[in-house]
Amino acid sequence: MRIGSIALIGLTFLLLVACGSKSQTPLSFVDTVASTDLSQEKGGAVSLGITEKSLVEQLGKPQRTLNEGNMDFLIMYDDYQYTSRDNTIIGYSLSPKVRTAKEVKVGDSLADVTTKYGDAYYTREQDRSSFRGYIDKKNKWVLEFVIKDDQVTAINMSQLSSYE
Repeated sequence: MRIGSIALIGLTFLLLVACGSKSQTPLSFVDTVASTDLSQEKGGAVSLGITEKSLVEQLGKPQRTLNEGNMDFLIMYDDYQYTSRDNTIIGYSLSPKVRTAKEVKVGDSLADVTTKYGDAYYTREQDRSSFRGYIDKKNKWVLEFVIKDDQVTAINMSQLSSYE
């Protein structure tokens, strides 16, 4: 996958997190959906909450970094694009060639997502995008699938606190 496409996916995630307070966010649904265990989700064997330094030590020098003038940074690798705030990894987006822990990838159907992750989800709309989200209340994580025409177009994992 080309860096430009990866950057676009990551930038979309960054903008959605940064603009989250203007519309419904995953925090809006914490009390209305059951918890889903997302503990097996690992962004390139990297867990949310590690430092930028730990990320680079584990994965090597990134292909590119991006700062759009706010407090969030994108740290881009071939398979994942990590979002960092205050030197801590708060989220990541998967490239189209990468699968989630339950084997969902970009291009899969909405039915595939439901079959593999279950019915404890929320849906929301933002900036002409549809989201199907799963919340892990124990770990305080959220996994969101961006959906268009009943197909997954992007996959984002983040800490719930990134939407505060």
